[in-house]
Amino acid sequence: EKILRHDDILKTYRGILANGRVPLIVDCGANIGLATKYFNEQYISAQFVVVEPDSDNLRYAKINNKKSLALVEYMECGINCNNGSANLLNSSGDNTAYQTEISNSGNIRLLSLNDLINEKIASGCDPFIIKIDIEGFEDNLFKSNLDWIKKCPLIMIELHDWMLPYKSNSRFFLQAIAQRNRDFILAGENIFSVNNNN
Repeated sequence: EKILRHDDILKTYRGILANGRVPLIVDCGANIGLATKYFNEQYISAQFVVVEPDSDNLRYAKINNKKSLALVEYMECGINCNNGSANLLNSSGDNTAYQTEISNSGNIRLLSLNDLINEKIASGCDPFIIKIDIEGFEDNLFKSNLDWIKKCPLIMIELHDWMLPYKSNSRFFLQAIAQRNRDFILAGENIFSVNNNN
């Protein structure tokens, strides 16, 4: 089901292309790449960055997007406010429930979303959609280095207070979004944060 701001989002996508730039879609916590596949079918001229810390999930993401006509870059890492490292946790055994935990000795690389977006802007892309489903790690992502938010027309995020009671896990996201001129649209499990300045 399309959200009411869908026409505005499509206009932004076309505007990026009209300016000779490439719309950038970043799938943070891509799992097996189904969101990337959906976006790929809708926005065939976009460039995609698929971020997933689990190697098996990333392998399936590549399989699920092997017919992609768009440029898709796969990164086996986690996303964070800063570069660093983490351990990969999975207490449930479900491949959809991997969590990252910051650790100086961790074997999972953490990548700053701010740095990633700035790097892609320098290479000719303009941020378009940032999808975030990182199983509670949004608490860390939204702590600092948030310049990227104002550059993103659409942020699509799943929050996880339901999974992590008594931890106020969404507080930094809510603080970051509330002070900006963005619409907050709840649709199923997802929140769509749409930039009103575009």
